[in-house]
Amino acid sequence: MFRADAQGTLRDAETLVEIAGRNGLAWFLNFGSLSRGWARARLSDRDAGMAEMREALGKYADEGFWGFFPHFLGRLAELEAEGQGAEAALAHIDEAVTLARRTGERWTDALLHRIRGDILLKADSEHSVRAEDAYRAALSITRVRGARSFGLQVALRLAKLNQSTGRPADAHGVLAPALEGFSPTPEMPEIAEAQALLGELAETDEVKAEAARRQRLTQLHVARGVALFAARGGGAPATTAAFARAREWTFGAEGAPERFVADFGLWAGSYVRGELPSMRAHAAAFLSDVAAKTDSPKAGIAHRTAGITC
Repeated sequence: MFRADAQGTLRDAETLVEIAGRNGLAWFLNFGSLSRGWARARLSDRDAGMAEMREALGKYADEGFWGFFPHFLGRLAELEAEGQGAEAALAHIDEAVTLARRTGERWTDALLHRIRGDILLKADSEHSVRAEDAYRAALSITRVRGARSFGLQVALRLAKLNQSTGRPADAHGVLAPALEGFSPTPEMPEIAEAQALLGELAETDEVKAEAARRQRLTQLHVARGVALFAARGGGAPATTAAFARAREWTFGAEGAPERFVADFGLWAGSYVRGELPSMRAHAAAFLSDVAAKTDSPKAGIAHRTAGITC
């Protein structure tokens, strides 16, 4: 379902329904019916599929089975919005968000806010502020929780919205960090789509001007970090903050010299403070950044930092 593979979902859901029905496993039977209903709605019969989902959700509620309920309710809202039912869709997505908060099942929060943004945008594409707010809320959640797949999905939508409203630099700024580290795969077509959009945005004058500005700011943050390293030491909070800011500004600029300096500065700060988990994370980031540039003189430094960490 997360890959939008309706055919695969239908196949597995029918197997689950058969096994659960034969063995009297009510929760799994409902789960299979919900999944099958979603797949049927996507593949062939929207009305019948949505009816199956509603019936299974009713049984869930009657029997007090709340696991995965916010997710399936959000998916039903998504289908309703695509069928011109914006009012019912908004009611269901708000109910899903509230239920997730009440039950503590928060892993769907980013997905639900993204769906909410889709619904709001479809309901009123001329006034997209509320949709953009929903997308930004979803993006913020993915960053805090490290939910990068959900993050890329919502960043792609927000980037498209920014592009459609004449803000290519904003679109690029949202999409570049979300796409970093992903490689195209048939299992997640959004990656290739995001790469194509990022390439298109990079050719605009606005994005080129913003890239030049970001490079200047990155150089300043790196210079500040180096100066603070010399004056206060690598473990000083101000030093780490400067290098972290420099690293943040280099999203989408793999191989940039400033990025390597920031990587090392962050690792060195963790080393001085004796923060082993942070050292490992920064060493891994350093290695990742030089992986595509094996001829870089920084490669040896990156491998040594990783060796010290181990």
